[in-house]
Amino acid sequence: IMLFILLSGAFKALAQPFAMPDKVCVGTNRRYWVTEGLPGSFFTWKINGATQTSTVEFIDLTWSAVGVFNLQVQEHQLHCDGDIQSGIINVVDFPNNVIHYPAEVCEPAKVDLTASAITSGSDASLSLTYWTDAGGTTTLTSETAVSVSGTYYIKATNSTGCWVIEPVKVTVNPLPKLVVTDPLAVCQPASVDLTAAAVTAGSDAGLTYTY
Repeated sequence: IMLFILLSGAFKALAQPFAMPDKVCVGTNRRYWVTEGLPGSFFTWKINGATQTSTVEFIDLTWSAVGVFNLQVQEHQLHCDGDIQSGIINVVDFPNNVIHYPAEVCEPAKVDLTASAITSGSDASLSLTYWTDAGGTTTLTSETAVSVSGTYYIKATNSTGCWVIEPVKVTVNPLPKLVVTDPLAVCQPASVDLTAAAVTAGSDAGLTYTY
């Protein structure tokens, strides 16, 4: 018999066999099965020597811990035991994707989400991609020059293919509206008060003025 795996993740539309060894992300569901088994056989499955409950030609497993595991299967037919088949499964953790929100800017400045400071503290050698939605279905095409405030998403993928996606908030503040009306002319020794409300009437509320 030969030992294969059947992918059963949510993003796999079709089952596809792969030979051992296997490398998966922690939390992955996998179906492992044997080929060329004899009719009427039953099977013993073991992980690192511990017997599993399945006695049929396949076993469904959820890899909930990081580590290297030895999966074994043996076929039994009447009083005969087949050769033990084994495969190594390397269960890898998800990448550490640390996100620091960029500083707020004012128009017409833009935000570069690819700046190293934004993902400082993340795992090394990650592949980073940029998205407009949490599901990672719509690509952000202006990741180096974001001009619109909102929540965007950075997806980090490690060499195993394990990935996480995290939000990043961008704030691009509009420029204030400043309206200036020239004060009336005066004759000496009169003076003009530039802080008078009439000088800036029509401007945005709550502005701080300096002169």
